[in-house]
Amino acid sequence: MAEAAESCITWWHDKHILEKRELKGEDEDKLVVRSPLYDICAWVEGQNKQRSFVYFSWPRMGRQKWGYSKDDGADWFDQEACTCSWTHCLYSSDIWLEVTIQDDVDHGNFEDQVTIRPRSIVQTAPSGYWTIRTAGRNKFQFKIPYSPDGFRFSLEFAWEIFSFKYHEKEISQLPRNGLVCFVEPIAKQIRPEDLYSPEELKEKVYYVDPERDFPLNLDQVTQPIIYFRPGIYAMAWNYHAYLPNQVEWIYLAPGSYVKGAFQFRGETGKTPNHLRVTGAGTLSGEKYVYECDKENGYRTRPADLPGGAYEGRCLKMLEFWSPADMEQSLEVQGITLTNPQFHTFTVYGTLDSKDAKFATQVNQYHMVGTWYFQTDGLEVPSFSCLEHSFFQSGDDCIKLYWSDVTVRNITCWFQGNGGLVQFGWKPRNLARVLCEKIQVIHDLSRFRGASNCAIICGADLIVDSDKHEAHHYTIEDLTLRDIQVEGRCMCPIRIVVQSKIQKIKIENLFVEMWDGSEDQCTLRNFDKNPHVTDYFKNIEESFLEILNFRLGKEPVARSNAESLGRLNFDPFFTGKWSLIPGRRASQLSTSSRGGPCGLFERRECRECHVL
Repeated sequence: MAEAAESCITWWHDKHILEKRELKGEDEDKLVVRSPLYDICAWVEGQNKQRSFVYFSWPRMGRQKWGYSKDDGADWFDQEACTCSWTHCLYSSDIWLEVTIQDDVDHGNFEDQVTIRPRSIVQTAPSGYWTIRTAGRNKFQFKIPYSPDGFRFSLEFAWEIFSFKYHEKEISQLPRNGLVCFVEPIAKQIRPEDLYSPEELKEKVYYVDPERDFPLNLDQVTQPIIYFRPGIYAMAWNYHAYLPNQVEWIYLAPGSYVKGAFQFRGETGKTPNHLRVTGAGTLSGEKYVYECDKENGYRTRPADLPGGAYEGRCLKMLEFWSPADMEQSLEVQGITLTNPQFHTFTVYGTLDSKDAKFATQVNQYHMVGTWYFQTDGLEVPSFSCLEHSFFQSGDDCIKLYWSDVTVRNITCWFQGNGGLVQFGWKPRNLARVLCEKIQVIHDLSRFRGASNCAIICGADLIVDSDKHEAHHYTIEDLTLRDIQVEGRCMCPIRIVVQSKIQKIKIENLFVEMWDGSEDQCTLRNFDKNPHVTDYFKNIEESFLEILNFRLGKEPVARSNAESLGRLNFDPFFTGKWSLIPGRRASQLSTSSRGGPCGLFERRECRECHVL
């Protein structure tokens, strides 16, 4: 059920429970868990308050380990009784938000007890916005300015903050019961009714019904558009939607909540040229087991499968296929993914070929309620753009594996396994890649010295045989700019060099403080391919440039690179990397870019919208 004023859209689920327990049976499949901790209202000044449903997630959603005993990443969060609540609303003008704490304890005045992260949205706001004011017992309000890019933020309360430790070392300070808000522009919503006439909609759209289509099975759909109206939908634990070829658009309306996963087919000449997944609804993986293996009856993957052998078998929440000899594009806007069981967004097919064409535009995308290892964020294909999104990921978050890519204005709550910005695991050709304005509000990285764990990460090979072809790959141009880590950080830079590199630029890197792990930033010699080794022996210019790296208020310079900046790079690279403190980085040349989203010139681009 949606509640809407002209400038504010919220929604509510009557079919909910407030209990923190596993949902069992068909009747409870039709329910969603509402947060027992927080209530939220949103409204435009001068209009009535509107309830905004607050969703609730916790480790494994109350279910114990099912068919396995290994550490799945959720163990620690479960032991510490961590939870995550979140709400999502749409707006077109300034709005007020009111939060009520459901607690018998009176928390008094809120002015000094609430932190909004990322802090930059408060620090740069005009006067009168984001100012916390107590509005009654356990209740506070604040005003949010309208932005065409929306806002994604965490509300954190002083009494909820605790110390996250690993091997007795303090890693982070974070809230035990998190609260995340997504306030997004109405104007960016992409709906079938905005593009088609009523007559066309009758022909093109399959409207899913929560009762008729229970349990949800989409195998026999013949229409190209699948439309989820507000409501709760559930697939079986051993099923996912392997969509018919003609399906080109999944629309999740505001207030729709789908328990399941979608896989698009990719057959040359049959699959549509343009795909969409849009709306303001939610896709939840809560029905699936950790590392859900499609080839193992949707049970957890066999323990004896090595890395590199099982990733393709495990179920993704959104999976796509880029067929050969076909130019495709994908548009993803507005949706929320929660309770992921494995990787969340993967594109298979021909992306590694030089003529790959799967241009993707992702905006106002949210990933939240994440507890497991292996819960990767988003792969960004060539000629693609990812903007204005939020990731709470438990593994590699922003995956820069291909060329001609732009990523900007991303807020991350990093659960700490893997790389936040990952471009390693195998030798890669990367050119014209820009990743900027990344706000890390929590970094729970804790595996000291692991080659795959850092904010900026080029992880070591996952398949050793890839070393033989490493000299055929080159990173030509990779720019990582304006990355800020609030609070504690284990390691901002860890790169295992495994191909030729012409230029990697890290510009305006800010870390508020080190964690207690005493880890080191590393630039490690590959030493597995003599051609790559010879390449770096012979280069004379810096292939890695670090400009304006700051720890708190202190600039990192050559004189304190190891003591303050913890830069412990292999001596092999001496003279082949540079560190320039206290200077604003120059702008990356845009001569080869077709627009603000970084799409290649041969493609049309209008306001970062793939056409």
